[in-house]
Amino acid sequence: MENIRPILNHTLPGDFVGAGTITTSLDGVPYYMVDIPLRDGRREVLAARAAGLAEIPACGDRVLCVNGGEGTVYITLLLERAQPAAGCEGTGESADRAGAATVYRDGTRLLEVRDRRGELIFEYDPDHDRSRVIVNTGTLDVSAPEGDIRFSAGGRIHLKGSVVELGTNGLPGTEQSRFSLGPFRSGLQSASLDIRSGQGRFDLGDVDYSGKRLVSRVTRARLSWGRLESLADSLIQKARTSFTTVEELSQTKAGRMRTLVAGAFRLKAERACLKTDKSFDIDGERINIG
Repeated sequence: MENIRPILNHTLPGDFVGAGTITTSLDGVPYYMVDIPLRDGRREVLAARAAGLAEIPACGDRVLCVNGGEGTVYITLLLERAQPAAGCEGTGESADRAGAATVYRDGTRLLEVRDRRGELIFEYDPDHDRSRVIVNTGTLDVSAPEGDIRFSAGGRIHLKGSVVELGTNGLPGTEQSRFSLGPFRSGLQSASLDIRSGQGRFDLGDVDYSGKRLVSRVTRARLSWGRLESLADSLIQKARTSFTTVEELSQTKAGRMRTLVAGAFRLKAERACLKTDKSFDIDGERINIG
């Protein structure tokens, strides 16, 4: 008890019940120095932990004190956990503050779980039915090497970070599937990708597609282009019926051109001009002019 400062005034009113802050905590000793504000000033008293108090208070905690008579003050309830203050005595890194306690903060009852350093790692608010896991420093790992991890919610599931990544372990000889969300770029890679939806919409500024093969099966399609340029080594088109409407100019430029029509061929124009630099041949069983 040699580390405890001299008690300035250890007396309290006989019916006193009030809150105070622990200023000194000693390892292995169930007595604490508690600073209690009163109407006529502040008093620093020596208080003992009540036998019914399961939680172990520490320096900086707010506690409820009761005058037990004959100058004895008891700590009956832990009101609020606090980080060790610089001005507290009897606290050190060797003190183990791990444990769970029910505390009151701003009139709200909370269940807290703290690690050996006294840092809050879990909090439950029964009034709002809300749970919170807090890791102020270090890394939080959720691991089930031999089982599954399931997240289920009736509402939304929010994942937020500087970078959010989802990946699979992958099988030997296969490419690992990976999905990454970054502040300026997102990526998805997989050996095989299936997307199925009753209705979808894509709104993209610039699109660059590169692939070895593309197969598209569409019942009905409508394409609207401001300008379309197609480059192909070979172009093959097959259709049961084809209609092409051009409001202004339609031009075809080719090294050679051949048109094969199994049935009738009809050309109608307001004016027509056929011109060749060399010969012009017309061959038919019957040729009508006029």
